[in-house]
Amino acid sequence: MIQMKYRKMALVAVVIIALTAIFAGCANAPMEGPQISVNVVITAEEELLKEDVLVNEESTADKAILIACQSKKLAYTLKDGMFDYFGAIASTQTDGWLFYVNGTLADVGAAQYKLQDGDVVEFIYQNYDEAFTLF
Repeated sequence: MIQMKYRKMALVAVVIIALTAIFAGCANAPMEGPQISVNVVITAEEELLKEDVLVNEESTADKAILIACQSKKLAYTLKDGMFDYFGAIASTQTDGWLFYVNGTLADVGAAQYKLQDGDVVEFIYQNYDEAFTLF
């Protein structure tokens, strides 16, 4: 039982390393066209990342988040197009990473939000019930 747990943890680590290497190659590609500046913030109980990044003006928020995470070497995973892990914190059935733009809970995912110069894109780890009772 304990060996199985360690094997699963090792497999997760290998997948994270492989995804990081794949996305690192994408982040180093030269940007074409006009660029904009956005601020990326990742927060759980404390701030895990805060980074200003430059992206192409046609970019979506997921691109800025990937660049910031790679720049600061913050581990992340994408699952079915959604971020569900930052640092050492994974989403669960009751708590998870929620996407905010300029302080407002977004009604689209990071891959669908087209950035504007000066945007603040943020993932906050929250209890789902508490986050959605605000509406």
